[in-house]
Amino acid sequence: MTGILKPSGSFTITPHKVSICILLQVYAPPAQISVPFPFSSVAQHNRLGLFLLALTKSCDDVLEPKLDELMTQLREIGGLLNHWLSDHLTHKLSSFSAPDDLFNFFSDLRGILGGPDSSVLDDDLIMLDPSSNLGMFLRRCLLAFNLLVFETHHMGA
Repeated sequence: MTGILKPSGSFTITPHKVSICILLQVYAPPAQISVPFPFSSVAQHNRLGLFLLALTKSCDDVLEPKLDELMTQLREIGGLLNHWLSDHLTHKLSSFSAPDDLFNFFSDLRGILGGPDSSVLDDDLIMLDPSSNLGMFLRRCLLAFNLLVFETHHMGA
């Protein structure tokens, strides 16, 4: 299997991790109750959750899959959902044309993490527990994104 080599021992934002974050946002959309769109059943929603769990556990591997390999893996979710997820993922990735787009995306991602008082919220509300595997992955991505340096280039006066 081919992939993109990354430095060992460091957790940095990569296109693969951004792709997983996009799928996490589909899995646990902010302020969504019960089974979120586009899922037709709890079982289908759970399949994506298990898929994401497997992806996040393998994120510390030396090689990350390329986008076409991720799309192939997405087929495991099955049915019409596979096509919707693939289209959504590629559309979202291609919509990032400036650093501001990424900044807004990562700001929105904070909304799917439950806080320390998340037990007060409605039980039907879908939020990621910050100490769960998916929550920890998302927190690591948010931290890695916050550590990125974006240079601004100004035209001469």
